[in-house]
Amino acid sequence: MYKFRTLRPGAEQLIGAQLLNGSMDLTTAVGKWLRATRLDELPQLFNILKGDMAFLGPRPERPSVYEAHCRNIQGYDYRFASKPGLVGYAQVFTPHGTPKPIRAKVDNLLAGRKRTRVEQLGFVLYTGCLVGMTTLRRLGESVTRGATVLRGRDASCLRKLCRKEPADATARLHRNPGQWPAEPQTVTLLDINEKALRIRSLRPLAEAPDGEVELRIELPARGARRRIRTARCRGITSQVRPSAHGVDYVLLYEAMTLLSDYTVQQYFLRSSIACPLRSGALSRPRKRRRPSRAYSRNAWR
Repeated sequence: MYKFRTLRPGAEQLIGAQLLNGSMDLTTAVGKWLRATRLDELPQLFNILKGDMAFLGPRPERPSVYEAHCRNIQGYDYRFASKPGLVGYAQVFTPHGTPKPIRAKVDNLLAGRKRTRVEQLGFVLYTGCLVGMTTLRRLGESVTRGATVLRGRDASCLRKLCRKEPADATARLHRNPGQWPAEPQTVTLLDINEKALRIRSLRPLAEAPDGEVELRIELPARGARRRIRTARCRGITSQVRPSAHGVDYVLLYEAMTLLSDYTVQQYFLRSSIACPLRSGALSRPRKRRRPSRAYSRNAWR
């Protein structure tokens, strides 16, 4: 399978069967940008011309990763019944580091539906538009960071892990024996990256906020229903920074479950190219259909 190199030479031996994440620091300067925009997959058009791959289908997997992480996942082997694809459903709707069981469910759910050639072509074009918009956005961010550094205003733009500032996000600090009150304490989540997060409390906390941290973010409502996503993490205090608006705490965190890991990457770090909408102005409530008579008679029995 052809692909642009995005990792340093010898990275395969260092990674082995592990899943690559942003904290490993193995990507090259250009490779990080290529992986973020998914342009590193572009040479696989030659594989399609050779007949080895299709435009739409499950993505190929390294043999070492399959043996270590995928062999025992229920339904994972369904992907081998068809040709691998340049565009995969899970690669569009989930981030790079999404746990394999979740990606397998996405692939099996969407790939199991029969789609016409027009629908498949439409999805490929939709993905191409997403890649194009992501590329332009990344180029704009790179130009902005470069201009800021040249002006000498903010050298922190050169940090390896990019911080995200999710809107409508909070953190709930749960009680540990001898540290927290019985009720969880809610603080503001300021920013987050793959390793650390920063929270703000209006008053200094009596103890370091070590223990379980529940991250919460509210998405645009669908109709009258609120949508809240949560992720359970373990946090260890790294820094304490007094500020004019309170006290900031920097925590090194680790997701406690696979679902929490996915939630952090999808909704807080926004790592997938098809990110969920955040702004309520961009989300229009769906019109509810009037239930039929047969449904209205038996709905609440």
